[in-house]
Amino acid sequence: MDNINASNEQEESQSIFTRSEVDELLCELEERRETKKQLQVIGSDLPVDISKTLDGQNTSQLKEIFKQYKKGIYRYNHGEWTTAEQINKEFIPELKNWKVDAYQLVHTVYKITESTRIQARESTELFEQLHYLQYKAEFGSSENRDIFNNTIDQAQQLAVFSYGSAKEAAIKALKLPTSIKHLEPTSEEDGKKNSFDNEFVE
Repeated sequence: MDNINASNEQEESQSIFTRSEVDELLCELEERRETKKQLQVIGSDLPVDISKTLDGQNTSQLKEIFKQYKKGIYRYNHGEWTTAEQINKEFIPELKNWKVDAYQLVHTVYKITESTRIQARESTELFEQLHYLQYKAEFGSSENRDIFNNTIDQAQQLAVFSYGSAKEAAIKALKLPTSIKHLEPTSEEDGKKNSFDNEFVE
């Protein structure tokens, strides 16, 4: 008998929606879906924390910020997937003599920057979602909260770095046909592997 009473009480405690309430919920859901669709097409403004960093620094300051940011990124290893490449020194003189199709080269760089901006957009979305949860989530310890807050900062820095890198590459692309200096090895290329192995070069 007690079980029957408990079951009846549980059924009574469950929310029962009227037809009009269900219709209202469905309309609200559809509106949200439509709003999300529109935002995907037209986009929304960058979060102030990100736009302020991008707009509030000159080119040299941004370069320094990016330089420090790259130094602080944790390194992961998984063969060719995680190893950057560089042009073999043996090929640089020959490559400098090549005639370059300016349109093809610039177009290729622009396609690469498009991918970089997609990564920037995704990191921006992560930043916004984490920022939203920052004061709503409950953490088991202050250490966990610190890790969460640090993750928000990392998402913000990644977004700034990605937007800035894409813009810098797009600007440089217009100078590439007349200057192939980017092929020269730089001090930042430590750990990179050559495009072609020694067997191929020989």
